[in-house]
Amino acid sequence: MEDVMRLLVTTVLLLALCAFAAPQTERGDVPATMQRAHEALETAKRELQNLPTEFGGHGRDKAIGHVDDALESLRQAETWAKERHK
Repeated sequence: MEDVMRLLVTTVLLLALCAFAAPQTERGDVPATMQRAHEALETAKRELQNLPTEFGGHGRDKAIGHVDDALESLRQAETWAKERHK
């Protein structure tokens, strides 16, 4: 079970890091790096949701929860950035 959790966390981190390799334009008030991080987390969440349950359903659900927490933190950071860069 611990190995499955490590695999899930590693997968999420790798997907998140991959987003920084793809250049994108900024969305006005949000830096491109924040946009890429948001997109990477959304992709990671979709990938985890599509993971078969035989690979550790509980671990998968926990990893999805961590991704959701990261997305919420990123949304808060985006809001903060928008308020200060009007």
